[in-house]
Amino acid sequence: MQSKTIFFLILWTVLSFSAQLIAGGQVVYQDEFNGRHNSWWIGQNKTGKAEIRNGKYTMKQHDNNHNVFYSYVPIPVINPIQDFSIETDLSLVAGDQNRDTGMIWLDNTALMHCYYAYGPTGKFAYARKVHNQWVIYVPLTDSLHVRKGDGVKNSLKVTKKGTLLHMFVNDQKVKTVPYEPFFIHKVGPYIWGNMHIEVDRIKVTVEDKSIPDGWEIIHEGNFMSSVTRDKPSTDSAFKKFNAILADNSSVHIQKAISGSAVVVSAEFSAPKTRGTAFGVFLKTKDGASLKLERVEGDSGSLAQFATFFQGKPSGKREIHLSSKVAQLQIERSGDIFKGIVTDGKRVQQIGALTWPSLSQAQIIGFSGSYEPIGKNTSKSVEYKVTKTRAGKL
Repeated sequence: MQSKTIFFLILWTVLSFSAQLIAGGQVVYQDEFNGRHNSWWIGQNKTGKAEIRNGKYTMKQHDNNHNVFYSYVPIPVINPIQDFSIETDLSLVAGDQNRDTGMIWLDNTALMHCYYAYGPTGKFAYARKVHNQWVIYVPLTDSLHVRKGDGVKNSLKVTKKGTLLHMFVNDQKVKTVPYEPFFIHKVGPYIWGNMHIEVDRIKVTVEDKSIPDGWEIIHEGNFMSSVTRDKPSTDSAFKKFNAILADNSSVHIQKAISGSAVVVSAEFSAPKTRGTAFGVFLKTKDGASLKLERVEGDSGSLAQFATFFQGKPSGKREIHLSSKVAQLQIERSGDIFKGIVTDGKRVQQIGALTWPSLSQAQIIGFSGSYEPIGKNTSKSVEYKVTKTRAGKL
């Protein structure tokens, strides 16, 4: 159970409140460098080195010829008509003051690249390379939104909407330019010249018109997982859906909501497969988090109510479940938060706490994960969610 517990805690940092231009979106790739390499290049050559350490992807290069050193991973293909967002958080630890670092996205042949960059002196840039020919859309340009200096984190984001590419630095829009789309197969960070960077996360979201506005689906790990609504033409809030989780994967179905009276609940049938977890969550903008999940492990079926602050666990309570169908609910009423479990005909409060002075901006939703335990495990598991509630209390 140790590896699964670590997996849960790491996943809890993936939720974000960054600016969105995509209405209903599906996160097709996300990595926070929690130890699973996910195809990232790890190693060392004559001038460069890359490794995953302490939850960061580190890239170093010692090259006085000022060559570009980049690393990328495959993602589910984004076709030219799809709108998308690509974002990353990275820090320049040390390096040349007149060079830049950032993120790239490219096609399957590596002959088409797009670079979005920032420099340590407070500049950003955007360029495109096609068959070794450069087109500079935005030369290195000063911006008050770029944090200067070594060891300072900057968040970069691009959002393609129609024929335009919108650029953000630290959640502030800095530029909009025309965009010529192509099939995107890979994403990753890069450095230019003598540099040392640390990448905290990379996230790729595509617009999905089948997802209701305001909602977002985040997949991590095995891309064979799926979420389908029972009646997509009339269901605007995931009232009833099926979630198939492939092995070594997780999913979050979430939306942002404001207010001090909020509820999120789900009634579902669960497979008795060790290593699975499914339930509801609430996370405030200032980092207070609550999860209520049905967890299958060596001890049988458990309802687990856990709290976190800034990604660190602060409390947990568990009770045994006897019914295959359970309803899990988290309520917020002002500063009071409750976890309520319905197990068959038995209703009980698994936990309650007072948490004062928290932000009224929060994300609520449903989440699940599957980390197989032991041999002869299933390749996937299915949750049938028959009744949900996510909104005002």
